[in-house]
Amino acid sequence: MSYENEKIEYRQKPHELQDSYLDFRLSRPAMLCTENTMAFYTKTLGKFVEWLSDNGVTTPTGISARMVRLYLANHKERGCKDSYIHAIARSI
Repeated sequence: MSYENEKIEYRQKPHELQDSYLDFRLSRPAMLCTENTMAFYTKTLGKFVEWLSDNGVTTPTGISARMVRLYLANHKERGCKDSYIHAIARSI
């Protein structure tokens, strides 16, 4: 698994939230996560971090329970399956 793109993105967005997300991604291989698990985290957490950034959150401490609920509710409104929303919630 290559982390080249994450390093480039990190340099472009050096705020604390991106830094924490990159640390999380780099820690997963040490926990022996599979390629599929890594792809799932990229899909779910990557989009969540992007959504948070778009909504002005730049630090992990800026994430509130209300924001997580809003993010999940948005998926429900878009017609996502309950099982997918639950998977997103688990990854968050």
